Amino acid sequence: MIFQAETKAMADEQAEAIKRECEDRFHNAAVLLTKDEETLLSFCDFPASYWPMIRSTDVIESAFAKVRLRQRVPRDAGTRSRGLVMAHQLLVREQKI
Repeated sequence: MIFQAETKAMADEQAEAIKRECEDRFHNAAVLLTKDEETLLSFCDFPASYWPMIRSTDVIESAFAKVRLRQRVPRDAGTRSRGLVMAHQLLVREQKI
């Protein structure tokens, strides 16, 4: 996995290996990986001690925690669109915190 590399050189090697693997079967994915490689590997520009924090998905997952709590809709919740509106409002509130 690229994001688990210990050095920038290892991350570059892993990115190249994935590109070679994807070229035949998933040509478009290989093109996108090549195009966005600098952005993908930008975490390597920071000191290595920061990498675990950068790799963490907790920031993303915490925003969805309240939505996940309401994943099972009660019978009287209404329509699908009402559920989507509720999920949207929960995400908007979480963004403000």
